[in-house]
Amino acid sequence: MRYLRSAASVRVAWGLVVLSVLLYAGLLLVPFAPLPTEGKLVLTSALVVSGEVCSWVGGAILGKEVVSRFRKGLNPLEWFWKRE
Repeated sequence: MRYLRSAASVRVAWGLVVLSVLLYAGLLLVPFAPLPTEGKLVLTSALVVSGEVCSWVGGAILGKEVVSRFRKGLNPLEWFWKRE
């Protein structure tokens, strides 16, 4: 059964996917944070968990087709091969 998604829910879903990418990119800045080691461990865990939650919720709203197309674009083997 196919249902129509509103434009607002699609925007929110893509926002969650982009937010998850930004949260994972934030992991690169954790070593430079002026925190003790325990604080860096907590921050890293929080970034990973929140990034996963955002990506899964956004993917659930977008649907299977959009997520599979998005993941195929992230595959480096697909970048240089032409599909026939």
